[in-house]
Parts: sequence; structure tokens; C-alpha cells
Amino acid sequence: MLVSKLKLNTKQFSEAIGVSNGYLAKQRANKANVGSHIIEKIVSVYPEVNLYWLIKGEGSMLREINKKREYQLPDNNFQVGEQSYNLNSSYEVEISKLNTVIVRLAKKNSELEQENEKLRIHRDS
Repeated sequence: MLVSKLKLNTKQFSEAIGVSNGYLAKQRANKANVGSHIIEKIVSVYPEVNLYWLIKGEGSMLREINKKREYQLPDNNFQVGEQSYNLNSSYEVEISKLNTVIVRLAKKNSELEQENEKLRIHRDS
């Protein structure tokens, strides 16, 4: 579903996110979730993918990226509107760490919501 939305084939998508060709097919066949490290890789490689949709399956699959206001330039230059910024590698490391935390917290939130639902069902039965 996501792969076709990105106009890729499974092999291209798998290579881009660094998993074997059969990994995604196996996960789909077993109706299994992918790990947080895979989710992090997907949103790193494809920033247009909506993280909330990827974790919860709710909302829009892709985020709308305003290309007129924000985009990445070569050599770690970042432009917002008319203002350009140069990011050094320490910022990139911090951003990567924060993205990892966001993915973990979103996963934990999903787990807690599922547990809450189980408790609610148990309480009401």
C-alpha cells in the first residue's frame, strides 16, 4: 500500500530502507508489525510519510510538504522562506536522536492505548 503510494516496487523500497527483499513480504504474510528501527528508517528515507499513519494506521498516509517554504539544500544548508541556515553534524545527530525518541514514544503510546482498551473490555464484561 505505502510502496505503491510512493510509486516504488517492493525491491526498491526494501533496498532504500535497508531490509532484505523478503522481509516486508514475511511481515505482511504474518500480519506482524515492523520494529521501531524500521519505522525510523522509513521516515528518515521518506520524510513525506506520516509517522502517525505509519504507527497507528490512522490519518493521511503522506504528509503535505510545502516545497516553497522548506527544503534541504546541499552541504547541510537548510532554507525556510528567504532565510538559509547551515546545520553542522552535531545538529543532525541530535535530530536523529530525537526522531528515535519520537518513534519509541509513539510505539509506547500505541501499546498503552491497546492495553487500555483491553482493560476497558475486561471492566465492561
